[in-house]
Amino acid sequence: MLRLRPAYRILVLAGLGFLPLLLVALVAMSDMAHNAWFYLVLLLIPLFSAAALFLLTRDRTAETVADRDRALRSARPDRERPPVYSVLVSVTLPSAGVELLRVARALAPPEHLRVTALHMWPEERFRAGAFTRQDADETPAPLRPLLEAAGELAVEPLCLVTADVGADLTAVAREHQADLVLLGWHEPVSPSDYLPAPIQTILRHTSSDVAVYLARHFRPIRRVLMSYTGGCHDEAALNLARRLSRYGNVKVTLVYAKPPRGEGDDPPPDPDRIVEGFAPNRVHLKRVAHGELIEAAVREAWMGYDLIVAGASERAERGTGLFSERHERWAFATAASLLVVQGFRPDAPPEPPVSNTRSAP
Repeated sequence: MLRLRPAYRILVLAGLGFLPLLLVALVAMSDMAHNAWFYLVLLLIPLFSAAALFLLTRDRTAETVADRDRALRSARPDRERPPVYSVLVSVTLPSAGVELLRVARALAPPEHLRVTALHMWPEERFRAGAFTRQDADETPAPLRPLLEAAGELAVEPLCLVTADVGADLTAVAREHQADLVLLGWHEPVSPSDYLPAPIQTILRHTSSDVAVYLARHFRPIRRVLMSYTGGCHDEAALNLARRLSRYGNVKVTLVYAKPPRGEGDDPPPDPDRIVEGFAPNRVHLKRVAHGELIEAAVREAWMGYDLIVAGASERAERGTGLFSERHERWAFATAASLLVVQGFRPDAPPEPPVSNTRSAP
């Protein structure tokens, strides 16, 4: 369809309106005024003009609709676009960065994932000259394997000299509006009350979910196991399992137990609600008897899972313990990696004061 500018369109429409009058006048002055062809021409001219006007008007209407649709698409608010999922990865050892990145990139599509890789130099090492100025000018060694493994995924490297790891990591998470803080765990898994001071600060004051990852192998994550009992931390772990099923191409087996009637204040787990948000055909529910959840989950873990996702101990929010009996059983009874998640609680204590932190140039 020929498209004309509005000014030219007006001229064409005016010409088509004047053309029938001109033709009628010419025919009337000729010898054909009393011929049968005269009346045929009089009939065809209005039909031709009407058809031309209709086609031009329809073309203009289509243009108007297309322009309106383009304007609506360009003015579509940002809130309709998928939100960016922000992960702050704290890297201490070079060998841990790659495995932490493997977990992070399975939580969202690359175009909607923002990863910040953080390494912290203790201030006492900086003052003691443990690394030179040249070391500070280059990418820190613990971050290099992670950045090389990132490929096309955009990762922001960040290196800080800090006197208080917990307080400064909490501040960085708040500044970057992190949805998840991902930490590596390099200590034995034990339900002991002891936790390093930085971990206590992070668990108590970070205004986002915190996940602690214990890597037991280096193979891809394909099968994930989770036990669900309810509560804030299990809900956070459930949300990560949903993301893994949608974006990590993994299959999730979820073991849960319904408490006896009248026991506990929380409502019993609803299977329909639990499976909401999982990728189709990527979740399998297993219900077990009350009191057998830990044993059933351990037996299920023997079936060759790559990753176990679990909510943290209720003591985690007080900074007095991250793991419970079930985490310890899984760590000793299986070879699967372990991801322990603490969910953010709005009633968490205020954030600690930030230390005098400096960025390594």
